[in-house]
Amino acid sequence: RDFVQSSFRNDPATAVSQISRIGDERQREQAYRRTLGAWVERDSAAALAWMQTNPVPDSVRERINRRLNPE
Repeated sequence: RDFVQSSFRNDPATAVSQISRIGDERQREQAYRRTLGAWVERDSAAALAWMQTNPVPDSVRERINRRLNPE
């Protein structure tokens, strides 16, 4: 978790790819929400491309999609 937070600024893709290694499911999902949410704000095309080719919890995908497409 610490690696994800510290490396995000310089390399979001590497940071996000390490989230799956977090053992606690709740902390892992929270890390996906925070990190992908911040990445979408910074570079939505890159974040969405990463999400399309990597496993991300459905709840995180839904939250990101709602954020990008508010009703």
